[in-house]
Amino acid sequence: MTTTKAADVDMSNYRPPKIFIRDAPDHIIGEIASYVVQGVKTQQDEPAPARNWFPVLGVCRKWRNAIERHAEVWAEVAIGSVKSLEAFLVRSINRPLTIKGTLASADDTSDVTKLDMIMVHAFRLRSLRLTEISCAVWERLESATTYGQTSQLEELEIRRDGLRTERTDVLSRRFSSDKFRRLWFSGFHYDDLKPLLLPSLPQLTSLTLVNVEWSPTISQVMGILREMVTLESLTLGVQMVPSPNTRQAVFLPVLASLVLYTFCGPTEIEILWILDAPSLECPCLKIIPYGNLNHKFDAAGELVAAC
Repeated sequence: MTTTKAADVDMSNYRPPKIFIRDAPDHIIGEIASYVVQGVKTQQDEPAPARNWFPVLGVCRKWRNAIERHAEVWAEVAIGSVKSLEAFLVRSINRPLTIKGTLASADDTSDVTKLDMIMVHAFRLRSLRLTEISCAVWERLESATTYGQTSQLEELEIRRDGLRTERTDVLSRRFSSDKFRRLWFSGFHYDDLKPLLLPSLPQLTSLTLVNVEWSPTISQVMGILREMVTLESLTLGVQMVPSPNTRQAVFLPVLASLVLYTFCGPTEIEILWILDAPSLECPCLKIIPYGNLNHKFDAAGELVAAC
């Protein structure tokens, strides 16, 4: 038996096959599109605006068709026009949805339409982050009778700054889930948040409460934090009052981000002395320079004092 060495093989007539990007299988094209979508995200875990990745649809007709059929690409939605939102919701088929954006444009009818479109798919919402909502949208949340259950919801953000803070059960009626991991709320009464917040404390990794109608003692806040052993990020913008016997340390082993709104008084800053957070390198204090805590967060954002 003779062995042919590579050097003895005549390769003079060999021509490598021509491989064109348009010839890629559909599933490979879809994976490439998913990679592009992940790569153009503006922030971690947030949907990228469609304009940031839509150019990949222009490679050729085959690529466009393949990407339009790849549901994962369309399951992360940055709220845009009604037409754009409809395309994402339809093409994402039955995939869990991540949706973020504002519903507070100058067109109330459009905003309410978008809310209705989103809530048709309530059963597959994994993350819903409404960074701003109009009065019309809030009224729709209160009055709608056809919205489904949000049993798969892990992340919820509702910011209603500028709207009147009044007692409401909208959150507990509309957004019910035992899977909450991250919650962001602004412009509510604390008692209305408790049905969502308290059962979720042991599993929350991120919590933001700002412009919340609530005046807890330091002891009350510490009692809540003591249950949040998985907490990684905390932002508090509530007016706290002193209380005795608050020196018992609260151990938060994985807390890495802490933002406190304060009038520069000792009450909020006392939290820094009570927390035992070995993963926290640099807490951030946002100074409220004047007036009431409520509705002053824009002003506070201009004055940030870190460690």
